[in-house]
Amino acid sequence: MFFSSIFSFNTLNIKWKIPRCLIFAACVICLTEVLFARTDIFWSRVPRSDVTTFLDLEEYIIPKNVKPAVLIFGSSRARGAFLPTVMEQQMGLSRGQVLNFAMGGGGLFEALKIYQRNRDILGKADIMIIEICPGIFNSILPPTSELFRYLMSFSDWLEYKGEARLSLLRSCVFKLPDVFPYIREYIKYWLLNKHAPRPIGIDKYGRLALVRIANDYDESVEREEALRDIIYRWEFPYKYSEIYEGYLKKLVSLANEDGVRVYILQMPYPEKFIQIYKGHPESQYRLYTKNVSNAVKDMVESVQFWEAASEVGLSNKDFRDVEHLNTEASIKWTNFFVRWLNEYRSK
Repeated sequence: MFFSSIFSFNTLNIKWKIPRCLIFAACVICLTEVLFARTDIFWSRVPRSDVTTFLDLEEYIIPKNVKPAVLIFGSSRARGAFLPTVMEQQMGLSRGQVLNFAMGGGGLFEALKIYQRNRDILGKADIMIIEICPGIFNSILPPTSELFRYLMSFSDWLEYKGEARLSLLRSCVFKLPDVFPYIREYIKYWLLNKHAPRPIGIDKYGRLALVRIANDYDESVEREEALRDIIYRWEFPYKYSEIYEGYLKKLVSLANEDGVRVYILQMPYPEKFIQIYKGHPESQYRLYTKNVSNAVKDMVESVQFWEAASEVGLSNKDFRDVEHLNTEASIKWTNFFVRWLNEYRSK
């Protein structure tokens, strides 16, 4: 049978040739992605970065030989104020049974990830303390931090919409650009110091050694003008996030499944600070307290909003800045909290 060349299937045999250099480049990129971006070779080696701090918490805080008793999650406020060794002494526990996982700039997403990644150990604890504040529920700024991109899963990415989802898409499938700054900083450290970065370790209070041990005091906590400026810059504009609330509910739900009793608390502020904040015309403080209380209703032992320093026996002199306690105040706060916890549990 005769076939016209116009209809010949031979005309469809088009051979596409990909240059070998492109294939080689693609292989190198994929290999680099797997070796460097999908492992902790460089993520864990840049001193004091958010990702390194997160990995150091897992490395140095999680106990190797004892059963955990108390877990503490929260921001830098809780990192400095809750002293594990003091709590252990007051509660009759062994060294390593009180674990402070609070992070500078940390929030509920980081707390959830630490618990999920180490649930086989942390799920054996008796008590979970979650420190909160209005700022960790503020969704005005999208979650584009390096730590969020490092920890983010596909399901985490799907929770966001619009610009936030688009900005996070690349990191969801291709993390190599995120790890490049870590590689650069690691090389720079080597060139300047002639050795690899040394581990952070823990301090004498059982925290990561990132908190200054001193009784310094910031006089700005007494000045109304300074406080108003700080509040405006830090807290406004403000939009309460249901996604961040969801992280809290997921964490509490996992703890409930494991039989861990949960206490949620807000630490106190300098006297004038909380007065100005609550009275600000854009303040959503009452919405924040209402939403949090409703979100975890019947899921936790207690939700406690301490507001003014005087409520817990502290004064303005105990603050090294408007949010953080100095060392002496941290000891007083820790002792206060243990007393409160014992009294609450004995009711």
